[in-house]
Amino acid sequence: MEYIIFIIILTTVLIASKLIFKPSMKKLKTLKDNEKLESITNNFPEDIQIAEEILDIIAKEKTGQFTRPKIEQSENTKTSLYIVVTNKILIANMKNNYARIQTIAHECIHSSQSKAFLFLNFIISNVNMLMFLIITGLTLFSVIKINILLALGLTCMLLTQFSIRIYLEIDAMKRARHLAEEYINSKTVENNALVVSKEDIAKLLESYDKLNEQGIPFMIDHYFTRSIIPILIYIVMAYMLLS
Repeated sequence: MEYIIFIIILTTVLIASKLIFKPSMKKLKTLKDNEKLESITNNFPEDIQIAEEILDIIAKEKTGQFTRPKIEQSENTKTSLYIVVTNKILIANMKNNYARIQTIAHECIHSSQSKAFLFLNFIISNVNMLMFLIITGLTLFSVIKINILLALGLTCMLLTQFSIRIYLEIDAMKRARHLAEEYINSKTVENNALVVSKEDIAKLLESYDKLNEQGIPFMIDHYFTRSIIPILIYIVMAYMLLS
C-alpha cells in the first residue's frame, strides 16, 4: 500500500510542477527564429572570439582564482556546454542564432563557477545513473527486493542532484543576461562609429529577457521531471514484480 501512496505522491508532484512552472516548448520555439535580431547579431564577431572576450571580462571582474578554459567549436552539435573535467567550453553550431552571445556568456559563467559544485554535480549525476541501473537490474532479476527505504534513498540522491544542477543553471542564466549586455555595450562602438544602434541593442536585450522568462521555468521543470521519472519507473516496476 505504501508504494501506491508513493506513486500517487510523485505523480501529484509532477503534475504540480507542470501547473506551477507552465513549461511551454511551443512558446520557446516561437522565440527561436527572428531574422531582424539575427541581422543585428551578425554585426558581432565570430563565436570563439566572443567567448574569448567574454572570458576577459570575467577574468577582470572575478576576485578569486580563475583558470581560463579552452574553447572549441563543433559544427556537429546543437548544444553548447562546459566540460568541467577537461575545463573546456564546447560551442555548438549557432549560425543565425540571435541568442548566441547570451548562450556563450552562459557557458563562460559555468567555467567561472565553484569547481567544487561543478565536480559534485558531475560526480553525483554519474553515481546516480549507475546506482539507478544497478538497483533496477538487481530488482528486475530478483536479487534484491524493493523496500521503502531504498526508494527514499534513491529519491534523496536524485533530488540532491536536481538541487545542485538547478543552482548552477539558474545562476548562469541570470548572470548571462547581464554579462551579455556588458559585452554588447563594449562592442557597439568601433573607430568612433556606432556599430549597432541603441534601439537595436534594446531589442536584442529584450529578446534575451523573453527567452529567460520562458526558459528558466522550462528548465526547472525539465530537470525536476528528469529527477522524478526514474523513481517512478523503479517503484512501478518493482511493485509490478511484487504483485
